[in-house]
Amino acid sequence: MKNLKKKRYIYIFLMIIIWILFIWNNSLQVADLSQKQSDWFMEKIKFIFNFFFDLEDNDSLASFFTRKLAHFSEFFILSFLLSCFILRLNSINRKIFFLPILISGIIASIDETIQLFVPGRSGMLKDVFIDTSGAIFGFIFFLFIRNIFKNIKKSKISS
Repeated sequence: MKNLKKKRYIYIFLMIIIWILFIWNNSLQVADLSQKQSDWFMEKIKFIFNFFFDLEDNDSLASFFTRKLAHFSEFFILSFLLSCFILRLNSINRKIFFLPILISGIIASIDETIQLFVPGRSGMLKDVFIDTSGAIFGFIFFLFIRNIFKNIKKSKISS
């Protein structure tokens, strides 16, 4: 059992490292390539934006939403993974409770700093806030999922 838990934490740690490298690799892309990727993705989900926000004639606004959604999503996933790694299923130490959000915020700051050195890109403080918002929601989602599993575990024990 302990060996399985150890393997699980190693896998989660590796996923975190790979995800951070994915985030930073996206930041290292020059502006034209980054825009092409955003445009490609936007074409795939354009119908969602058009349905909810009626952005059919406003591709620049749809592109803006796509790029910010990417920031939010990247850090939502990062924070969720960090939460799985740092906060054990049964015990949460108050000293490390918000550590996943703090680490995500630091990585977001590094991410935006990287963009300062990439041609055509710029690091923006508002993106750090968007990234951190994604991290907060990823953390809340982890707590929600954690509580569901704890309740399932309690109901199995009591029955």
